[in-house]
Amino acid sequence: MELKEKLARWAGFTFLPYEYYPNLGKLNDSCWLEPSHTRQVGSHWSFSAPNFPESLDLCFEWLVPKIDMLWNIEFQLLDKGYVAVLEYGSDREIVSKAETPSLALCKAIEQYIDQKEL
Repeated sequence: MELKEKLARWAGFTFLPYEYYPNLGKLNDSCWLEPSHTRQVGSHWSFSAPNFPESLDLCFEWLVPKIDMLWNIEFQLLDKGYVAVLEYGSDREIVSKAETPSLALCKAIEQYIDQKEL
């Protein structure tokens, strides 16, 4: 599964597969729905999963609020990329490196998700 799809599912987005019925024709294209929405209406859906690895805005809108007991996020600029540090709980820390700050944050959140699933 792609990183952005994994993060979208964790954030509560729902994937609706393409629906086709021979007697009715196409009902819906496959799409991603925002959390708490169940149909392709208004602007609450997209043909692709949100591109979290390319947008800090999306990360802070949908992903960061879901991290339990988060108390600090820190970014550091390196010669070749960025480091994201998530500090949560009483003494937990995740460090991730990537080419952009948003990708570094997404990789750190992916590690957080994987740790929570254990």
